[in-house]
Parts: sequence; C-alpha cells; structure tokens
Amino acid sequence: MNSHQRTVFLAVLIPFAFGALTFIETGGFILPFPLNEMIFAITAFIFVFRLFRSEKIISLFILLFSGFNLLSTEFIWSLFSTQESLQYYYESGVFDTMRFFSYLMLLAWLIRSFLIDFKALKLVLLLIIVSLFSIGLINQWYYLMVVATFIPFVVAFKFSYLKPFHLLWLLLSILNTMTLVMFQMAKA
Repeated sequence: MNSHQRTVFLAVLIPFAFGALTFIETGGFILPFPLNEMIFAITAFIFVFRLFRSEKIISLFILLFSGFNLLSTEFIWSLFSTQESLQYYYESGVFDTMRFFSYLMLLAWLIRSFLIDFKALKLVLLLIIVSLFSIGLINQWYYLMVVATFIPFVVAFKFSYLKPFHLLWLLLSILNTMTLVMFQMAKA
C-alpha cells in the first residue's frame, strides 16, 4: 500500500471510527456526513502537496473544487459566523453559489483528466459521466452522482494517466455514498 492509498484509507476510516464510537456511546450508528467536505479537503490538500509539481492544472482544479465544496457547507460557516449571518447567507444563496462553483470545478477537473490526449472512448466516458452527474443533480437523484464519481476510479485501471488522482474520485464516491445512506436512514 503506497502513501496515497494509505491517505485515502485513513480518510475513509475516520468517519467509520466516529460512527463506531457513536454506536458504542448511544447505540445508534451515525456517520459524520457534515464533515465529509472537510475530510475530502484535507485529503485533497495532501495529494496536491505531494503531486503539485507533476500535475499543476489538475491540482489547481482539485484545490478549487475542495475549497468551494468546503465553503458550500453550513457547518464550516457556523464555526465563524453568527446565527443571523448564517440565515442571511442561506437566504441570499451563498451556499448554493459555492456549491455551483464546486460543481464547475469538479467538471473542469473531470474534463482535464479525461482529455489529456484525445481518444473517442475517453470522450464517450466523459459524456456518460457528465450526463449521469447532471441528471442526478437536476433531479436530485443522488445515487446517480455517486455512480458518476465512481466511474473515474474504475476507468483509471484502463487509463493509467488518471492515477493517483483516481483515489480522490474513490474517496469522493465513498463520502457521497455515506451521505446518501445517512439521508436514506433519516427518511425511514
């Protein structure tokens, strides 16, 4: 297991350890899904710190995505804002704007990753991923977004140029899956 794999493994292990501790204390298994964006941002920063010299453009898109994604959560803003400020940000659309920019950066990262050299198969895969993600986003079918973020990880076994950033796609897919599971459990 190399250092990138260990980093992602630890990033996935943290929410499960938190959930296990919550289960021991309260009897209910709860994953800390509001912290997913922070976990991804810290992991992405570690990846970018290690790989910035070799992949500057992709590293920039990853940093921008994780930064906007982090700023799109109310949890992060609640650490340094008052309740009135949060209400104003919520009503004025700050969170939605940050989420929109994070999705744009995710799309830019995806396009840059897949179109390093032009091949028809990569273009088809890119269109499938963007279509699944867009349909999932528009219709709020979050399981399609999970599938769309998992595809680049699987495709990395065919196209090795996506490595080691494919592990970030895996982490994003796992974190989105955990959020989806927690929301489904809350509805039940």
